[in-house]
Amino acid sequence: MIIPNVPEERLEELLAEPLLADLSPSPAPFTRGLITCTGKDFCPFALAETKDPGRELARYLNEQLGEEVARITDPFRIHFSGCQNSCARPHTGEIGLHGKGLRQDGEVVEAASVMLGGEQGLGARFGQPWEKKVPVAELAPKVEALIRRYLDERGPEESFADWFRNTGLVEAAGKDKAEG
Repeated sequence: MIIPNVPEERLEELLAEPLLADLSPSPAPFTRGLITCTGKDFCPFALAETKDPGRELARYLNEQLGEEVARITDPFRIHFSGCQNSCARPHTGEIGLHGKGLRQDGEVVEAASVMLGGEQGLGARFGQPWEKKVPVAELAPKVEALIRRYLDERGPEESFADWFRNTGLVEAAGKDKAEG
């Protein structure tokens, strides 16, 4: 959303508007980098809801890691598609999520397959498979642990995508895929 022609003397008043509490002109890194498709509320192909779980994931990660990640990069791109049609381009997010259904205790729950290390721009690369079906309710702590590991292990100026490739997690994910 762009609000043009705001006089300097009225800027503080505009920034105090309740709408801008949710739609901040200075969003935290995970909110700024979140892309979701419409999810199963509005798409007949989606196997998982994306909007609310995506916002909750971003909120959680901002609370846990936002300040630390903001010192390194802004935004941190998480792309969440409700199905394999990939409307949110999960293969280009640093963390990409594809909605899935998962049978758990006799019931189908919403889950996501997780890809890591996607990059956009001149050095663009698709993300690589990491986890096949993670229940949506378990995504936040799993993603937080992964990003904490990145923050602890990364080299100077090492991007998440480069760190992911350098850790060997790509090869481990490939073995799981070949064996599974």
